[in-house]
Amino acid sequence: MRIPKPALPKKNYFRFPTFFMAHPLVATSVTSSEELLRIEALNAENLKPGLPAEEIARQGFLTWRYDFNLLQQLHAYAPSVICKSGPEVAGYALTTPRESAAVHRELSLMLDKINDLPYDGRPLREHSYYVMGQLCVAKPYRGRSVVEMMYALHRDLYSSRFDMMVLTISTENTRSVRVHERIGFTDIHVYNDHFGAWKVCVWDWRGR
Repeated sequence: MRIPKPALPKKNYFRFPTFFMAHPLVATSVTSSEELLRIEALNAENLKPGLPAEEIARQGFLTWRYDFNLLQQLHAYAPSVICKSGPEVAGYALTTPRESAAVHRELSLMLDKINDLPYDGRPLREHSYYVMGQLCVAKPYRGRSVVEMMYALHRDLYSSRFDMMVLTISTENTRSVRVHERIGFTDIHVYNDHFGAWKVCVWDWRGR
């Protein structure tokens, strides 16, 4: 199976040269099933149950499992963003519009928790937003601006369709909390589910 390559303007590529790697880092959209398979593998490598406690504390962790079938279905709604170094996927930032909850059970449960939260004078559901389904950077590429590159491309691709991005972060994942504060996300609520406690965070692009 091949996923048709979306027609993207040239500006929708972000490059970060490095003298320590054979290939520069490039942020772009997912265009092939091979890239989805690499996302699946990277997700599996970083799920919390398979990580030692020391690594969880220092480097963070992933909670939701994304297999190839789910990634294919999500791609049909909107392409996700990845960062590549040559053929390798250095990181991913999954695009999950609210309508993709039809195929994503955990997203559906999350939306039930957050859609009625007040934000800027009205319920969150009344705002134009999409959800960052999950963010992950491969270990060899951490600390090399991969997160910043992927978020810059997300904003470039989707700010004309949405006013803001929303995500949830496990309160145990202190590394991720710090990273998202630096990007510009604002905490608006904390809730609990079967995985634990989650911060609800908004990156509001209006007038910014």
